[in-house]
Amino acid sequence: MTSQELYEDVQRQATDMGVRVWISMDPGTYAQDGEPYGEAGKDDDGWEAVWLSHPPTTSRAYLVALHELGHHATRWGRQLLKERESLAWEWAIEHSIIPLGPDEWATVAGYLASYDSNRAKPSERFDRLLLRARALSVPTTSRSGTTRVLE
Repeated sequence: MTSQELYEDVQRQATDMGVRVWISMDPGTYAQDGEPYGEAGKDDDGWEAVWLSHPPTTSRAYLVALHELGHHATRWGRQLLKERESLAWEWAIEHSIIPLGPDEWATVAGYLASYDSNRAKPSERFDRLLLRARALSVPTTSRSGTTRVLE
């Protein structure tokens, strides 16, 4: 899978959903420690949108983009934080055009773990997905796994 194919897949899925994709010209605007980061919501024109810190051209940035689209696909709103996040990650995993290997599962585990605080209400779905992602991932020192750059 090429980086261009990843980018085009995100654009296609967003278009099919009626969601706009915005990529920050300054990754520092949204990025946390240089890691791909995204947000889902509505833009100033009232369109459903996702904002990404990086173009979805690596496996990690691609999964982050799909996760943000997943918030729109799963009609987030009333669920608790961990439930919303796990639903969006499950959607991203299901709609990914790349098979998830250990590096990609480490990405999922890392981002999920960032929500695993004592302030967030418990969610069985979240706990199951986090355990699955950790079991299928490789050990890493990065918050969200390693990045596989695709040809």
